[in-house]
Amino acid sequence: LDVDIYGPSLPVLIHLEDPAVRRSPLGKNMVYPIEHKGVKLLSLGFVSSNSGVPGSGKDGGAAILRGPMAGRVTTQLLKGTDWGDLDVLILDLPPGTGDVQLTVCQEIDLSFAVGVTTPSKLAIADARKGISMFSSMGINTVAMVENMSYFECENGVKHFPFGKGFTGDLKNSETLDPDHVCQLPISEVANDANETGVPICLSRPDGAASELGAFEKLAKIVSREVFRLPFRVPSGEGSVVIEDEKFELSSIQLSDDKGSLLVRFFSDAGALQKRIPPQNLRCRDPKTGEMLDTDTSEDQDTAKSDPSAGTTDSSGMVSIYRAAGSKKSDTTHSVTPDRIEKKAKVGFEVTWSDGSRFIYSRRAIAVAAGGQVVSD
Repeated sequence: LDVDIYGPSLPVLIHLEDPAVRRSPLGKNMVYPIEHKGVKLLSLGFVSSNSGVPGSGKDGGAAILRGPMAGRVTTQLLKGTDWGDLDVLILDLPPGTGDVQLTVCQEIDLSFAVGVTTPSKLAIADARKGISMFSSMGINTVAMVENMSYFECENGVKHFPFGKGFTGDLKNSETLDPDHVCQLPISEVANDANETGVPICLSRPDGAASELGAFEKLAKIVSREVFRLPFRVPSGEGSVVIEDEKFELSSIQLSDDKGSLLVRFFSDAGALQKRIPPQNLRCRDPKTGEMLDTDTSEDQDTAKSDPSAGTTDSSGMVSIYRAAGSKKSDTTHSVTPDRIEKKAKVGFEVTWSDGSRFIYSRRAIAVAAGGQVVSD
């Protein structure tokens, strides 16, 4: 799935005999993906330019989208596609750490990430920010692909015009296994594949040993990680101790029960259910679970916008979790949950009866339930 809504590339990279996107009987806004060489795929570039979405269509104009609109388009591509049975769904994300990435991490439970960069220090710095963002959401980056990594001259010597990237950075061991860096050369063969719309994994032209070797290395890393998924230990979010029992934070489930909140904790030894008064969660910081000072908290109107866009802290950075502060005049005791939706590894979004929506981390929910968070 090409989720790079600002620059959808699939229509350029792959030449299809029948690029039409057809409706699915599953629902009014559901569509079938396009199938090519046994692979199901979809991109905003395949959607009709008459759809009204900026940037849609192969020859569509620029996708000029504000954050909330970008989030809605991303959600439609993810959840409005009738994929049928899949072994794996690969998402091609746009560069950066913006609205599309936040929406994807909140809407679906990602297994892991693969980064793509060039080996220059400037590009590596941005790639590290991407690794950090996914890591903060409990998503590991298992491999890094370096495009235009080197070229090989006639006598067989490799030259690295942009530096050696992650493999040449002594600090990379803290964030990425050096053996999981896949270097693609500056290559006419790879460029020709892009121009003709036939991937080199299908055409396998002469002289593409280096390129195919890099793809094979990446395929082995990804397939190994996919094989490990059923046996993977819970993420390193930490644990919570409650009533002398220890539970993984990643196991927490939150639901609504006639206006109150039910929290369920699970472990190998059993399970525990706790009921939280709504005001006990509402008056806490959605990320940390600490009690908020209602005298100094921000006007609640800022929390009534689209939650997928996040909020901005004093440093100007976007926060995943919304602060649920309220004015003195606002009575949190009368507020009840109207709707609860799981946001993948991020936490749970609670829509309150006054129209406010906040995304609470599992840590905040555990603290509100009377638990003590401990590091593993």
